[in-house]
Amino acid sequence: MHAILVGLVLTLLLLALIVFTAAFVTNGRRFLAGTAAMLALLLLGTSYFLIAPAVLDTEKDQLRREAADLRRDEARARNDLVALGRDHSRLEIAHDDVLKSADAATKRHQSQLGAIHAELQETRSLLTSDARGVFLSARTGTAGSAGQRYDQVVEAARELRNLQPRPVAPPPPSPAQVQRQDQTRDLMQLKDRMGARLSTPSYDVEVYPDRELIGGRLGRYYVVDLKEAASGVRYYFEGGRYTISRSSAEFRTSLNAFIADVLAKMEGNVRYDLFVRGSADRKPYQGRFEPGFEYRQVRFLRSAGGDRYRTEPGERTIENVVRNEDLPDLRATFIRNLVAESYPVKPPVVLEGSVTPKLDNRDRNVELILFVEW
Repeated sequence: MHAILVGLVLTLLLLALIVFTAAFVTNGRRFLAGTAAMLALLLLGTSYFLIAPAVLDTEKDQLRREAADLRRDEARARNDLVALGRDHSRLEIAHDDVLKSADAATKRHQSQLGAIHAELQETRSLLTSDARGVFLSARTGTAGSAGQRYDQVVEAARELRNLQPRPVAPPPPSPAQVQRQDQTRDLMQLKDRMGARLSTPSYDVEVYPDRELIGGRLGRYYVVDLKEAASGVRYYFEGGRYTISRSSAEFRTSLNAFIADVLAKMEGNVRYDLFVRGSADRKPYQGRFEPGFEYRQVRFLRSAGGDRYRTEPGERTIENVVRNEDLPDLRATFIRNLVAESYPVKPPVVLEGSVTPKLDNRDRNVELILFVEW
């Protein structure tokens, strides 16, 4: 490309020299015209030797790329041909299997028909001998054994001909089947209610817009906000606090209502997981652990940026001083332990929390995130 640009510049200079040569000839300055013509010829040769190889190299590169594309197309075509050959082989094998199955079924049916034919022949000979016995008995006035057998056969045939099939009622479902049907019905009703935003005095459940909040866990996520049943107000933490003591009894009541209405119906019927995520506002804080809740090591799933998380576990070690950036994960750990105490079947997992860039007590909270694979 560089050689081409230089050649273009030389070509422009060549054109300028040609113009000057014409001007010098017109004005009668033959020496200057001859000098300009020589320079023009020199520039012409130089530009040719610069541009021609570059153009050839460009064309060679283009041809190489086209050849590489053709080789790739050839490889793809070869792979497609191999795949078609494998498919054809599989179809031939399947065709042979079908023919073998059909041949075996035909032989089996022929064998059954032969057995039925033999039974009919035996029955026909029996009936003929019985009828002959009845005829002889009528002439001799005695009841032979063959005649009795014939009467029995005829009577049985009449009964079979007049016999009508009785409808058989299906057996009633077992208690386990009834329970399973009830659970399935309740689960589908719960799914419909949660899809349209489920709101009760103790909690709200709303669909989370992201279907892959955690990497590799594709499904439906729901945000669960627990509320005070009496006031309907969401639970918040006081500034610098990561436990709930004033309303812990009310919080457990709301939590138990959510467990009974949602988690208990999902257990054993659908795959689900529960997560806890804490947050804090930007108000500075520095203090000590709350007595009885010294969480010096908190574990969580690491944030992947934004509102998404990785499956990689992380850990935060807190020494003796609790800072504001520690509060989100401490609050989530506290709620996680409360949920595990009330519902030890599947303890929730903590998601790495964050500090919001504003001062707002509504950001001092913890939200439950429910993941369901419907």
